Parts: sequence; C-alpha cells; structure tokens
Amino acid sequence: ERTLLFLALVKQTGLEHALLLIAGRNNTIFNPDVPDVSQFDSFAAAVKTGSGWTFYDPAARHCPFGMISAEKEGGVLNSVMIVPTKGAGAPKQGLVQHLTLTRAEVFAYTAAAVPFSSAARNVLKREAVVKLASDGTAEVTASQEGTGLVDLDHRERYEALDEEKRKTLLLEDLQRFLPGAELLSASFEHISSFDRTATLYYELKAHGLVTAVGDRIAVTPSIFGAFAPNPFTAATRRTAVHYSHTRRTQDKISIGIPAGYELEELPAPVVVRDPPFTLAMSYSKEGNNLVLSRRLEIDTAVLPASDYPRLKTFHEKLQEADGQTVVFKKGSPS
Repeated sequence: ERTLLFLALVKQTGLEHALLLIAGRNNTIFNPDVPDVSQFDSFAAAVKTGSGWTFYDPAARHCPFGMISAEKEGGVLNSVMIVPTKGAGAPKQGLVQHLTLTRAEVFAYTAAAVPFSSAARNVLKREAVVKLASDGTAEVTASQEGTGLVDLDHRERYEALDEEKRKTLLLEDLQRFLPGAELLSASFEHISSFDRTATLYYELKAHGLVTAVGDRIAVTPSIFGAFAPNPFTAATRRTAVHYSHTRRTQDKISIGIPAGYELEELPAPVVVRDPPFTLAMSYSKEGNNLVLSRRLEIDTAVLPASDYPRLKTFHEKLQEADGQTVVFKKGSPS
C-alpha cells in the first residue's frame, strides 16, 4: 500500500513511473522464463529521472531516499517492472486471428534488473581512541555510523530492541573481531530518527592488543580487523560469494603513546587494489598519539566462484596488513 501510494503521488508530478515486483535475494530466485506469482515477495517503485530509472523503497522503514533495501537489489534480472498505460484494463476492440473481439488491454511490463548500489553510498565510519594499560589491556572509546544501507543495517539491527538487548547484541558483534572484549558502556543515538544518522557510541576493555617485552611495547593498531577470522580459507569454492551489500569501511584509530615511551618506527603505508577490492592503510604521529587510517572497500555484492582465488588472496593480504604491530620503546632519561 505504501508503494502504491508513493507511485500515486509520483503520478501527480507527471513523471514516468513503474511498480516493481521483486524476487528478493533472501528468499527466492527469479525465473524470467517461467514467471510465477510465488517468485515475488517484495515491492519497490521506479521513477524515470533523465535517461534512466531511480529506485525507491517507501515500504521499508528508514530506507534512504533513492535506494532500496539490500535484499531487493539483484544486479541481474530479479523483477518485473509494470508500467501503467493510459486506458489499461479498459475494453478495446482487437483482431484475434480472423475474429473481431472486445478484450481488455493489459499493462505494459518487462523484466528488469535492479542494480547494486555502489560502495561509495554505503559507508561505515568508525573512530576509536585507545588508551593502553600497564596490565596489557586497552580501554577503547569508539563511535560508528553509516550512510545508505549501512545506516539501514544499524536501524534494522537495534531499533526494535530495548536497551539491554541492544547492549547484548552490540557486545556479540564486537567480540567477533575483539574476542574477550568487555563492554563498559554503550548508547544508541537517533536509532529511530528519520532525519539524523544512527550513531553508536561505546566504551570497552580489549585484551590481546598489547605485548610487553623488556623495554618495548608492541601494539596492534588495527583493532577492528586484526583479530577477525578470515572467512575464506578453503582452497577452492564451487558457489558464488554473496555479501549483504556493497560497503566501504573507513576507520580512524588513535592510540595514546604511553608516558615514558616513544614511537620506534612508523610502518609503511599499505595499498592493495584489485577491483572490486581495495585496501589502503597509513600511519601518522599526531601529538602524542599514533593514528591509523584504514579504508576497506568491497564494491560488489555477488562474486562468482571463478573469482574466488582473487578474493582469497586479497583477504590474505588484508589479514597481513591488519596484523602489523607498532613498537613503543622507553625513552632516554632526560
């Protein structure tokens, strides 16, 4: 009903529009040769803007304007586009073989491919300030927010839960890449807002980031990536790899250099480009802080099995880069 209401409003503007009946990625496979009503579990709207179509998802709560939810994207034929035709459904005379009959005019329709949105529209931004403790643990104060489908992910994941369940789920998410992490506090800002970005703030205690040897401390700065397991370790793969949607992840991690220590050496920048995969990491010293800037981009949602070797190699390079350590050494007494 929401989708049809949206199309009715578009109609009043005079723009060309269409209703999309979609075979969603999560539930079914669209067969363009044998269309059947059971294939379609979703709706969306298409509006002609310039020479192309823009897709909208008014039925999905919080879906960004001009986008559709991830499971309705397809990249290949996954929908039927029904274009309203003036007078469609009204009785009209027509010739069938040698007989003149009155029949109803049908709607114009065509099979359509709803494209995947680009990674540049689905950006996860994370910032963290890390304070190292003498017992080898670290206190992390962090925030994360997103644009496009990443913002929608946050809302779908947390909006319907109460505060305690939100914290429980957040901790589960954090422990996937920081095993043993302890959540100290968390807040979920603007989760239900329709005009502000959902933002998560949290403080946690992390283990395993720091190793002390003699007068040196080794630290792993890439706290969001270094301890995450590599999902692609099999030698071969027979089926395509599916991501929920394209994504660009931007991390800024600031680590306070402990009192009495100094930075031994900055690691060299790391750049790995093998489209649709990109990794860029660089380090800098800002005041008394070591700062890691990290950008990871996966600009595809479906990767064929034939490209699996490239994916496996990229993740191996990613793990190697994320596993880099930085050494602080005790400074000379003044």
